[in-house]
Amino acid sequence: MGSPATGKEQPARFELDGAELGTVVDALILDSGLSVIVYDGQARIVFANVRAAEGRDPTQLLGKTAEDLMGERAGHAVREAVLRVAQEGAPLAVDGSWHGMRFLGVLRATRGRDGRRLVLGTYRAATDVAPGDWGAYTGLPVVKAHEMRGVFEKLTARETDVLRLIGEGLPAAEIATTLGLSIKTIEWYRAQLGNKLSARNRVELARFAIAMGLCSGPVRKIGASTPKP
Repeated sequence: MGSPATGKEQPARFELDGAELGTVVDALILDSGLSVIVYDGQARIVFANVRAAEGRDPTQLLGKTAEDLMGERAGHAVREAVLRVAQEGAPLAVDGSWHGMRFLGVLRATRGRDGRRLVLGTYRAATDVAPGDWGAYTGLPVVKAHEMRGVFEKLTARETDVLRLIGEGLPAAEIATTLGLSIKTIEWYRAQLGNKLSARNRVELARFAIAMGLCSGPVRKIGASTPKP
């Protein structure tokens, strides 16, 4: 990785003279570990690599928008950012979360062979880079695209307490002891949190807690069992 951009310095540009462009593209799409998505001028997906499709057939994503993939909150912010890049041509950085996992990305304008405006999006898990400030690191304006923005405000104080302790890796029995509640009540709260946050298991709940700053990270390994109703 390069050094963070500072002041008015521009990110380094790599010369492709002497290198086959196809090889460079293959390295980006296949070897880099990045999720790569190309959008058209209406922010519809016209290409996605396997990583972006999370192991599914990438052709299933064609014609979809970020809202189709990520939901209304995070997806809308990404879609608006794509449209902005398509219209203005200036790149943007994206800092968001989806299913409790924080991701970082960059959107850059490009053109297809037919001359139409396209937007190339590259995304990675925040843990791959973990800069203190993604905007300072990329030297670009940052668009926030967190799926739970506003939803956390609807959590009760007790639900927030339970979510924080899940994020710290405590099992239901210890959470119950800490909060002076029964294990059955903690399991009920965990199911409620799963419904409100669209989290499929305790791991995703913990990711939500960490991504939204309720805790710094698990103090012990979190199991991947599905919350019981």
